[in-house]
Formats: sequence, structure tokens, C-alpha cells
Amino acid sequence: MSFSFYFEGSDGKNQEVNIDKPYCPRLKCEDEDYVNELAVALGNSKSTGFLSIAVFVHLTVNVFNFATQLFSAKYIVKFKYFQKSTFFKILLIQCFVVSLRVFLHILTICIIIYVSNTESSVSKFLSQCSLYVDYCSNFFSLTVTFLMSLNRCFCFVSYTWNARIFDGKNVIYSVSIGAVISIVSAVLCIITSQIRRNFLTITGFVDMGPDIGFKVLINRLFFIFPFGSIACYVILFFVIRKQNQQALTKTSNRSRGEHKVFVQLLITAVLYGIMSIVYETINFIYWIDVGIQLAVISVFDVLNYLPEISLPLLLICSSVQIRKAISDWIAPKGDRTMGGVTTEGPRTTSMSNNK
Repeated sequence: MSFSFYFEGSDGKNQEVNIDKPYCPRLKCEDEDYVNELAVALGNSKSTGFLSIAVFVHLTVNVFNFATQLFSAKYIVKFKYFQKSTFFKILLIQCFVVSLRVFLHILTICIIIYVSNTESSVSKFLSQCSLYVDYCSNFFSLTVTFLMSLNRCFCFVSYTWNARIFDGKNVIYSVSIGAVISIVSAVLCIITSQIRRNFLTITGFVDMGPDIGFKVLINRLFFIFPFGSIACYVILFFVIRKQNQQALTKTSNRSRGEHKVFVQLLITAVLYGIMSIVYETINFIYWIDVGIQLAVISVFDVLNYLPEISLPLLLICSSVQIRKAISDWIAPKGDRTMGGVTTEGPRTTSMSNNK
């Protein structure tokens, strides 16, 4: 999810911060103590130590996220799940969108580090482009997560509505509508709230702006999607329980791999809901020390990747025979030695659970 934060001066007014010259028209000129404190907290943009611990961790998480999305997309394509289920079509689209966003995010950070000047025109342009891409992609992730949850729910609750929304070309219309809503919301959020993305040498990217516009309203409206996803699974739980789980036996035509993602998708929705609550908490707290606020935002920024990583990561883990993989990695593929006696490994034929 995309979140931005605003900072408050000692007089309690909202501040929009200029990194190079920490002056803001809303800040009283005589309030020099706060200006100096803010300048120290934000760090010197001309510092040579661009690869700080926070930036390194941020890059590492992004690379892991990128690899996870690609592996998940490869898994879906390899077993052709996108041809069998609408759910995996939507998930495949999400993996590609998130992969593109993360790639551009990593590329932007690397270019800024290479340029070694956060105030250059190139750095500012790339940072702002990254801001728009991040907001559009993150809003889209929330939207399609809800669509996947709704698809799972309607498979058991209403076949009619499931066909109207997700069958055939209808799924393209649904995803397209979600994409348009996400892009329009992101643009309105950034422009009306005057959000600017700054690359700080001590924290990495921080999105800042005054407490105006539709930023808070749009973010809270998108909170509907993760909690809506949870509501879909609550309804699904009671429906299956009422039918004594007969719904599962009646859907033998669905792939087993599709049933595996029930719990994973629920975990993803819950994580999105938790991040929404944490965001509201951070904005609700009155921060006296700007340095502490920036530190908390940096940690939150890393944890904020958990929801979009969780679904593809859990999907990959559930599809891999972990014990067999570890055994094959530790022991040779041919003969194995046990207690000084050489025995030939048993030949077994296992049925794929993903058919």
C-alpha cells in the first residue's frame, strides 16, 4: 500500500519540508530551533554515504520481492494454472504489475546512488515517477486482492454472480475497472495533497506533503478492500460449515493447487488490514522527535512489503516438497550411505498435487 506522511512543527501546524533548505512558508521564521532539528533529522542531502543500512535493507527487501513475484509467475505459467482458473489469471497479472513496479523502484534507487546527488533534476524526476508508479501499483494490488477473494467467495455462494464478474472476458473488464480506479485515485491523491518523494541518505525514500487534499480520504477508502476480503472469507467459512464442507467435494473440477491458496489469500488480506491500522496509528501519534518519526516510517516502509510478498511466497512454499528438496540437496541423488552400509535409494513415483 502507498502511504505518505506529513510533519508538524513545534507550533502544531503541518509542515511540508524542503530537504536542501528546510524552510516552509507555514513555518514561522523565528522558529530556528525546529528548523535546525529538522535539518539534522533529515540528514544532509550532499552526504557521500548514500548506501546506509536503511537503504541497503530497503534494496534487499525489494530484490527479494522481485524474485518472489517472478518465481510465482513462473510457477503459474509452468503448470498452466492461468488456463484453468480465473483466480490464477488475476494473480498472474498482479505478479507482473508488482514485478514491474519493484524493478523500476530498484532502478531508480540505483541511479540516484550513482548520481550521488538527491537534488539533481534527474534524481527528482525519477523519484517523482517512482512515486506515481508505486501509488498506482499498490492501489491496484489492494483492488485485485479483493477481486481474488470475491472470486473465491462467489465460487461457493453465487455461481451466477461469479459468471457475470469473472467468467471469460468479464474478468478482463473487472481487472480493467480496478486498474482505472487505482490510477485515478493515485493521481488525485498525489496532486491534491502535493506529495513529494524525497530520497534521504539515512532512510531511503520518504513521501512527504502537507495535510491537505484527498490523500487521507483516498487511503481510507482503499482500506475497504482488505477488510472486504476478510469479510468474503468469513462468509465463505460459514457457508462451507453450513453445508458440512459438501461444497468442496462438489468442485472436483477445480485444481487442488487452487484450493491451497485459500489460506494464503486470507493471510494476505489480514496483513493488508494490519498495515492499514498501523498507518493510521502512525499518523494519529503526535511526534515530538522528527528523527524517531522517520525511523518508525522507515521500519514501516519495509514491513509494508509483507502483504504483497506473502501470497506468492506462500504459494511457492506450498507447491515445493520442502523435505524432498532438502534431502536431495544434502544427500547425493544416487546411492546413499547409512551407518556404513551402502543402499540404493528407493524408487518412488509420487502423484503431483498440483494437477
